[in-house]
Parts: sequence; structure tokens; C-alpha cells
Amino acid sequence: MRTPAVLTLAGALLIVPTSAPAHIGLQPQTVDLQHPPGAELPLDLESLFGYFISEDAVSWRFTCHEALLGDPQNSGALLPRYVRAGDGSILVTLSITGIGFVADESVYRSTDGGCDWATVAGLTGRSITDLTVLDDGLTVLAGSGDIGGDNGLFWSEDGGATFVASDTTGLPGYFINVIAGGGQTAWAASADAVAGTATLFVTQDAGRTWSAVPFDVLIEDEVPTNLSVLAVDPIDAGHVHVRSAGQSFDYVHRTTDGGLGWELVHQDASTVQDAVWSGAELIAAVASLRPLVGDGATLSTDTTLPFAQGVARTPSNLYLASNALIEDFAVARIDDGAVVPLLAFEDVTEELVCPAGTRHADICSQLWPDASVVLGLFAGDDDDSTPGDDDDSTGDDDDCTCAASHAADRAAPRLWLLGALGLGILARRRP
Repeated sequence: MRTPAVLTLAGALLIVPTSAPAHIGLQPQTVDLQHPPGAELPLDLESLFGYFISEDAVSWRFTCHEALLGDPQNSGALLPRYVRAGDGSILVTLSITGIGFVADESVYRSTDGGCDWATVAGLTGRSITDLTVLDDGLTVLAGSGDIGGDNGLFWSEDGGATFVASDTTGLPGYFINVIAGGGQTAWAASADAVAGTATLFVTQDAGRTWSAVPFDVLIEDEVPTNLSVLAVDPIDAGHVHVRSAGQSFDYVHRTTDGGLGWELVHQDASTVQDAVWSGAELIAAVASLRPLVGDGATLSTDTTLPFAQGVARTPSNLYLASNALIEDFAVARIDDGAVVPLLAFEDVTEELVCPAGTRHADICSQLWPDASVVLGLFAGDDDDSTPGDDDDSTGDDDDCTCAASHAADRAAPRLWLLGALGLGILARRRP
């Protein structure tokens, strides 16, 4: 579960051997992790750079975002966002129409592990801002965010191949995100900047019908229009956390009664961007920083966890998509508090193996030589004896107790690659 990142690519280019395509020119920074609901594997890593797929959480293969674009050189493209359905298919939204390889479509689906992509039925002309998969693995929900209005929520019962409009359509405001709860429950957040309103919606019947839940909380004396659902308790669908953004802070509120009352549980100067429940604990990723952990009523920074961008919970394991510019790894599993690194970007030495004529073979395979060079430049140091290094094999900052100096030591050898990006692009406050 995650708040969709609306990221453009200008100003974030690396120096690569050829003219940089839209995403291969970006730093290999993590975004989030995806897996089929209720399943341990496969485990996929979303990143600014590309999409990495693993069938065993040991070996990872690369495929490129460019396979989805009409113009792979479009450096103004938004970051594609992916989900995994229970039938093995991968769905992705480009957030807006007009930039994909089919001009009037923003959502695409792969049934062969990411080799080839096809459009889906029922969403033509819609700018889909978010997708989520319910517990059954086959019900996929979508929310639209067209600037001109006429927005709504849509549902699919066939793994995202075909979508149908729900009873919530024709709205002037745009949907920011949709988050699955347990069973057939999901919540969605919408905002109408013109009307100055923010509204939550909840469904109890897998997206067929929705009920509006007004969010009557002022954020810095204003009605929030940057509002998203952060997490829904999988055991109690009336226990929900939402994130709203002010000019200076992110605010996390929760309701325990389905939206009748709200309480502030956390305020943060950085973006609280992703959260999952793990048993009785809520774990939230704060962009580029250490995660927040708590019982939902309170949240506090857990200094034993690595700097992270995203978080995912499978039936047996908790995973973090780590800040790869600070940590020596991109993905870690948390085992009883111990941090077990699973992937560093330099470990990705293979692309997907795809038949000729597929979009991966035609586009991504041409980019793989340059991509592999860039990934290799991001090698870390897993030796605890190196001053300033943190391999997190013990879950501690091995040689540095200061996050600022730790980040500087960790990133310094790479800064010549980063152009205008710097470390803070994902944590920077919104204008």
C-alpha cells in the first residue's frame, strides 16, 4: 500500500553513456515493493530507474518503464506505478493519458511477467491515478484524476483485464489514491481544489458501491486538498489512517469509528508516504528517513530500522524498500527486529528474458547495457570496519550515530552521478 508518487523526471538525470531515456537517466532509488495479496512471492521493487522482479527474493531481474511510453525519451513523463494481482498479472498506471504507447490509455497489464503489455478494457480516456488489489487477488480497484473532472471509482473482477464503473462517477474532484482493507473493504481519497473540499469514500462490497465520508479537519487553517489514505486496519475496516499535507508539515490523523471522529496522531516535516499493518503495529515509511512505528494511536521513529522509501507486508514477512543512497542495500527483510539485506542495485546483473517482438525485448533490451553500467556504479561497502559505512547487518548504524554525517559519507562517492538531484528529492516539501 502506498501513496502514489507524482514525480516528474526533469532535473534528476544521471550521466550515462548515451542520451538518457526517460527513466534510465535517473538514480537507482527505490520507491516501493509489490506482491500479490496473501502471497509471499513474487516480490517486485518499484524504483525511479526501472522495475525489478524476483520470483524468490534472491535473484532480481530488470525491466524498464520505457516499455510503457510512447516516447521513451520523454524526460517529463510521470513515474509509472505498479501492482501485482493474484493471477500473476502485473498492472501499471501512468497516471495520465497521452504519454503511453497507446495514446488514450493510462493503464496497462502484463500476463507474462513484464515482457509484454496490453491495454485494459473500460478505462479508455481515463487518467487513472491509483490501483489497488483486494484480498481475493482478482478484484482490482481504480480511481481517476482527470483535470477536467468527471472522475470516479472503477472495479474489475478479472485481475484488471476489464473495468466497470462503480456508483461513484461524474465527480468534479480527482481521486488521489485507493487503499485496500481486509476482505471486500477499501477506502479512497478525493479532493476538489476548486470547491475546497476533501472527501473519503469507503466500499464494503469490493468496489461496486461507495459511501462518502467527509474529512472535516482543517490543516493549517485550510481544508486539505492533498489528502490520501495511508493505511486501513485489515482486521477493523473502521480503523483508518489518512495523511494530509500542509505547507510545512505532513499530518497523520486516524479514525476508529469509520470517519465519525478524527484524532491527530503524528506531525512530520517530511512526507509520510507509505504504511502497512504488521500484527498490532503500524509501520510507516517517511521519505528518505527511518520508518515510524506504533500502535496507531502514536507513532515514533524506530532508529533500529534502515532509512526507507516504502514498506510491504506479506503473510510471513515485513519488507522495506530502503533509501539506496544511504544504505548498502535496496531491499531488506525484517526478522524479529533484525535487518536482513536482500538486494543491492549492483547485484542486478540480468534483465528479464523475453521473446522477440515483446515490448521488453524491443525496448528494454536495447537499454540494458547502459542500465547495467549505471547499476554497477552504485556498489556499496558491506564491511563494518569502514568508517561511515552502515551495512545494517546488525540493524544498527555501525560506525556513525549521526544521520546527517552518515548520509554524507554514504553518498559522497556517487554525487558526481546525480546532477541536480541530491538526496532529498523524495523527502522535499511540496510547494
